[in-house]
Amino acid sequence: MRKVSLLIVFTCVVCSAFTQFGAGGKIIGGGLSFNAHTVSSSNPTPLPETRVAGVALSFSVSRFSTPLSLNGFGVAYGYTHQYNPASSTFNRHSIGAFFQRTKLQPIAARWYLSFTGNVLTQYQTENSDVTAFAATRSRGFQVGVSGALGIWYQASSRFVFSCDLNNLLQAYYSHQKVTQEQNTGVVSYQATSNDFIVNTGLNGFSLSYLSIGVRYLLKK
Repeated sequence: MRKVSLLIVFTCVVCSAFTQFGAGGKIIGGGLSFNAHTVSSSNPTPLPETRVAGVALSFSVSRFSTPLSLNGFGVAYGYTHQYNPASSTFNRHSIGAFFQRTKLQPIAARWYLSFTGNVLTQYQTENSDVTAFAATRSRGFQVGVSGALGIWYQASSRFVFSCDLNNLLQAYYSHQKVTQEQNTGVVSYQATSNDFIVNTGLNGFSLSYLSIGVRYLLKK
């Protein structure tokens, strides 16, 4: 009986050590999201499938202001490729920086619900070969805010794994300059757009909005 009691006490001590973050502690980490799918159309006649693939990477450094809240900053990169043999090839690159604040809510031993708010900005380029004779180029930037809902799991005293839904809420301003060129280099069309966009994950789900992350708690 005494051995059982000691085992229970030891288990509780180990679990409590893992489930407590300390104010002033720093944590670094990275996130990855990937999506690949096809889009088909049969109206009015069947068309070749459009293949879409995308990847997004991020790296951040954060500091705990309290045991259950942290502030940080980071950088992100995204790439999307879209191909349809009957119409066009599309490539998008984006690179940006962000500031974020995360609140954690314990839900079980080592498990946390996370709420993250971001202020972000990014530069974006898009290239689309619409036909064999013309191509569209787009350059611009975005500034906005976003909200994410996720799950954290503290695997050890140093490593934390996470999964976040990044499009819980997004609101941003977008400025784009679009240019269409003939294959001879002659510019046939040019336009500038300014848009304010708001969307939410409640409108639909995509794997591209799920980010899997690994974080490492630095020693004080």
